[in-house]
Amino acid sequence: MLWIKALHIVFVASWFAGLFYLPRIFVNLAMVAPESVAEHERLLLMARKLMRFTTLLAVPALGLGLWLWIGYGIGWGPGNGWMHAKLFVVLLVLGYHHACGRLLRKFTTYGNQHGHVWYRWFNEAPVLMLLAAVVLVVVKPFCRPARIPPAMHKTAAWPLALIYAALVVYASLYPFDGWRPVGIAPWTFLAAPVPRYWTGFDVAANLLGYGPLGFLLALSALRTSPRLPAVLLAALGGGLLSLVMESLQTYLPMRVASNVDLLLNLAGAWLGALMAFALEKAGAIARWSRFRERWFAAHSRGALVLLALWPVALLFPASVPLGLGQVLERAEDALAAWLAETPFPAMGAGARFRAGAVVARRGTAVRDAGRADSVPAGVLHCPLGRAGGAGGVRHRRGVGRVRRCRPR
Repeated sequence: MLWIKALHIVFVASWFAGLFYLPRIFVNLAMVAPESVAEHERLLLMARKLMRFTTLLAVPALGLGLWLWIGYGIGWGPGNGWMHAKLFVVLLVLGYHHACGRLLRKFTTYGNQHGHVWYRWFNEAPVLMLLAAVVLVVVKPFCRPARIPPAMHKTAAWPLALIYAALVVYASLYPFDGWRPVGIAPWTFLAAPVPRYWTGFDVAANLLGYGPLGFLLALSALRTSPRLPAVLLAALGGGLLSLVMESLQTYLPMRVASNVDLLLNLAGAWLGALMAFALEKAGAIARWSRFRERWFAAHSRGALVLLALWPVALLFPASVPLGLGQVLERAEDALAAWLAETPFPAMGAGARFRAGAVVARRGTAVRDAGRADSVPAGVLHCPLGRAGGAGGVRHRRGVGRVRRCRPR
């Protein structure tokens, strides 16, 4: 829990840093003269990039906060009025974030109606909200002593829910390529008309895809504390994840954000949560707990999670990059691309040069060994690498020349 709390604090601080600086750009935009088009566009580009980055930081901050609240039960039960006040502050911060997005769109369309003084006062709001949140968390002014809650059950539903959520993110954003700005807010699809064309497969996939997530989230909440509104929390968690995924799909050319998909995902999570609630009330979950305590070790939930994921891993078997010898090449390409626009572009080229030199030495050693008749007849040796081009070196005993072989 301490790692989750530390990461939550880091992302919240980063989120507020963006909210502190974005209105300062609004102040400068409001002071730009109408004829200074170049300066206006430069500040507008800075504001767009900062708004996008701040929104990305807000997602893990909210997700980790929900994990602490729901997963570990922080702030639940009587005597925790500080948590209710903090949730109200979080809603205010989200509203402020949304207001920044609306003001940015007005600057984009040259529809700003406020002066720089108004934006200076507007910039002070996140300072007050951060102060209120810190005081509520540290001082806990509305907290009164309460009885110690019962111990939380150890359940494998939480890690399974997190793994399934990661699979949903992968399936929603694959192939993670072609990100581009579209000039509209990522949540514009909420007010869009209903799509005219859809298939039964889309409806079934969006409805059933979020069912297991709602089931696992509700089961985790029920096993954490019976007093939690498990169905409501699971439906809200699934709906929030779907909203984030649909919003991010706005920036992907191969994806289409849809309000119908959001509603189907929310319905699927709600149905899955209802199934978990029904099984809990019927006693099926309690019987499984007794079976697990009887036949499995006390701390076996990690092994059970891996065992449950093993059939899923066999559905689409694929060769791993490590077995194909492509890890070094991909690492070199990623390093070169990452350092392309930095003061250290030579590091990527240096790594590529050193790797090519190593492979070249290996190819020379194989060639010399072939001349010494140390390679059996009919044996081909083709080391993978970048020795002067794609592919390695192929040498057959009895052949006095060295040729390039095609990469496998």
